Amino acid sequence: MAVILSRDLPWWAGALILGWPVGHVVDLVVGNEWFAVAGGALQVAGLCLLAARALRTPDARWASLG
Repeated sequence: MAVILSRDLPWWAGALILGWPVGHVVDLVVGNEWFAVAGGALQVAGLCLLAARALRTPDARWASLG
């Protein structure tokens, strides 16, 4: 949720990360594990986007954040 509310990060990366909990709950209700697998894949995609953003952040920006 923090990624969605952040001004520095794309909100849709946070939406992708939230795909896993939603997929997991649907898996528990429906009983088909592919919903959890698809949710996990969405989470991995969102985390990869955040990692790419972190790697592109200049050192001066990291230093200013503390």
